[in-house]
Amino acid sequence: MKCFKSPFFIVAALFLLSACESSPPQKSDADIFGFMIGTWNLEDQGRQYTESWTRTGDQLNGWAYEVAVGDTVFEEQMNIYYRESDGWVMSVRTAEQNTGNTVFFTLAHHNKGEAMFENLAHDFPKRIAYTSKSTHTMQALVDGGEGSEQKLEFSFVKAK
Repeated sequence: MKCFKSPFFIVAALFLLSACESSPPQKSDADIFGFMIGTWNLEDQGRQYTESWTRTGDQLNGWAYEVAVGDTVFEEQMNIYYRESDGWVMSVRTAEQNTGNTVFFTLAHHNKGEAMFENLAHDFPKRIAYTSKSTHTMQALVDGGEGSEQKLEFSFVKAK
């Protein structure tokens, strides 16, 4: 049992433990959002919802709108970019909400094919999450935070 007390064993164990920790994504890691790029559609009860994402350099630019009975009833602009002070940020601007001001959400969680942004100080939503279900389907979830029953789910199909 002497090996557990040796300085070499302690240093090696600390190195292995630190290697297991995942570091937050850096500016060069914009590829983690690659699954979102494209135009995504959802049709439900006569309403057409479209969300479109493009990439310019290390930034994603998004635009979403909803059409009901031939009229656009909802529109928002979204951007995902890296800020030195906060890491990856999603900015959302909806003219009819928050007096037209942009609301910022920071990346709270990500894995391959999923990303969740949070702003716990915002009234609703507090979280915005995207999950790739396949190369042709993606789920978006906006909710009121942990334990909240207030949520909206969108099951998108990629446009051809």
